[in-house]
Amino acid sequence: MTPDRQKLILKLILGTSGVLFAVNTYMNAGITITGERIRLITTVFLILTLIVSIFYFVKRTTKIYRISLLTSSVFLLLNFALTFEVAAFEYHSFQLSQIAKINTCEKAELAFQEDLESEDLRYFLFGMGIDKFGHERLTNVYNLDVYGMGCLVDNSLVCYNELVERHINEELKLDFWAFLEQRE
Repeated sequence: MTPDRQKLILKLILGTSGVLFAVNTYMNAGITITGERIRLITTVFLILTLIVSIFYFVKRTTKIYRISLLTSSVFLLLNFALTFEVAAFEYHSFQLSQIAKINTCEKAELAFQEDLESEDLRYFLFGMGIDKFGHERLTNVYNLDVYGMGCLVDNSLVCYNELVERHINEELKLDFWAFLEQRE
């Protein structure tokens, strides 16, 4: 491979990685514990990549090119991981903002109708812990997005749950709670 082509490939990877790193930093990537660790490792690889790349642009040997390509590729992959973490966090925040809008039984009915039309029904569990078997049944059998809401019961979300239960009882011809509690 010619030195010009090596230089172009390295600049392309470094440029893409740099842009992703800047976007991830701006979007405050690393909010979760895993994301924070990935961000720390990404920062280390940023420094390592810059040092090795400077050596490559000064010396331009094949060995340094390979090391530079390796470090910059790892840096790029870590930035992609951070990008997906940011996207997942933003999606989760959006979902919670939609749930917060369901603050009366009337709004719960409207949200239920919208979710029913989009075939994206939800179910809200209240209490200390979520039964793994029940959670899997709600997700896999009833095709519901399940949210653990903690110990504070929200009456508007209970209204939403009742609509979901009624829908399953009438449309799927299943006794919601009896079927949910069956153990195989």
